[in-house]
Amino acid sequence: MKRIILAILLVTCIGCIANAQLNFVYIPEVNAKTVDGLSLFQMQNLTGKSLTGNIIITARENTNKKDVVTIKTPVITIAPGVSSFPRGVFSGSAFMFPANNFARIVSQTRTFIPGEYTFCFRFIPQDKMGDEYESCFDGSIQPLVPISLITPADKDTICQKRPVLSWQPPMPFNASMRFRLLLTEKKGRSSMESLLTN
Repeated sequence: MKRIILAILLVTCIGCIANAQLNFVYIPEVNAKTVDGLSLFQMQNLTGKSLTGNIIITARENTNKKDVVTIKTPVITIAPGVSSFPRGVFSGSAFMFPANNFARIVSQTRTFIPGEYTFCFRFIPQDKMGDEYESCFDGSIQPLVPISLITPADKDTICQKRPVLSWQPPMPFNASMRFRLLLTEKKGRSSMESLLTN
């Protein structure tokens, strides 16, 4: 009987220790197109108490194994439970770009070059006695493929007065994308630019 009670207590303590942590939730395929997109993450504070410290965000290009950007936020207090990272705190962060070609392009355009990346989010407590927490995410940043007409085929001749048009959205597709299409009649040898301006 004592062994069973001891085993139950041991499993309960291990469960408490495993849950007492800070997790980061981030979707690179959706949010990692730009440097500002690195602020679109959530924090799951499962420690049961408020945590105060800095968050260090790093982006690393995996093919050439080069760091692209390191972002150090000001001191932030993370309440227990799930919360989004405040955008105002991110704008006051320190951005450090290493001396390599990838980092130079990203620092000028604030947009990530297509490739394979690892994004790491690390919490460093203000009091050095606390625990550090880190979550890393691998993501593939693909160039956007432009919207294209599927049916009827591009430059096809049709006789329907009100055709049904099917379009292929840009890939990778994000559910928050919205499109506005402008259809106009092309007369003679009008150029595309003149049609759009007129």
